[in-house]
Amino acid sequence: MQSSITSNKLNRGSPLHEAILADSFSSVAALSADPNLVSSTDSFGLTPVEFARYLHKTKMVQLLSGDPSPRNFCVQTNIAFEEEITGLEPLSHPVFESPEALEEVFLWTAKEKEGISPHRIWLGIHYDREIAESLHPRLIVRRIDREIGLGVFAAERIAPQTFLGEYTGLIRQKRRAHDGESVYSFSYTAWRVGKNPYVISSETMGNFTRFINHSDDPSAEPVCVLWRGMPRIILISLREIAKGGQIHFDYGNIFWEQVPHIRKRPL
Repeated sequence: MQSSITSNKLNRGSPLHEAILADSFSSVAALSADPNLVSSTDSFGLTPVEFARYLHKTKMVQLLSGDPSPRNFCVQTNIAFEEEITGLEPLSHPVFESPEALEEVFLWTAKEKEGISPHRIWLGIHYDREIAESLHPRLIVRRIDREIGLGVFAAERIAPQTFLGEYTGLIRQKRRAHDGESVYSFSYTAWRVGKNPYVISSETMGNFTRFINHSDDPSAEPVCVLWRGMPRIILISLREIAKGGQIHFDYGNIFWEQVPHIRKRPL
């Protein structure tokens, strides 16, 4: 995921941002001694650690934040995994495949902000702390059966309109018109219908939300909200979910058209 691209149009606004962009760990280490640079923001309002986090520069994030991220997928806050899961990288936030993708998303989001519904903007403000700190109810990931695989269940009563989590993964360009080769993909974002070249995929990295199953009568809804200038996909409970109840959302007709090899089982 490391990139050495230093495009002229990618002006990050501080020497520390530029060092991150250039993948110069030694320069980042030296510049991080200056608290003014560490707290500086670029043209999109990102601090150096936020910029490094979006570009998936893990070692730089650890250096700048002093808070090492867990490398075990089954170590996620408020989540109990009933079996060990390997081969997946844990992400508490989305990451971008390139600096250019990050910049483009910020730029076209700012350009199209007037077309974003006030409700999506309000949701980003309302759930600001939940998104920033990954705050959600206690949940359990357990196996349902051989065909369905894993599912996500409430470990406590969940009230309606509760933030259940954020769908995280790699934000990358679509591989073709219908990106159905991965069942772990969301179109990114909802307010560029017909023009959106990106998907967010949790095929190899993400969090527990990748295990939430489909239902025609869902208890949760994924919503693309505007959060600090960036589209983020969050899940919100539609009704009360009892302790022990499985969490579902409706995958939508397009999903089932793209993956005909998967049998749609009513839940």
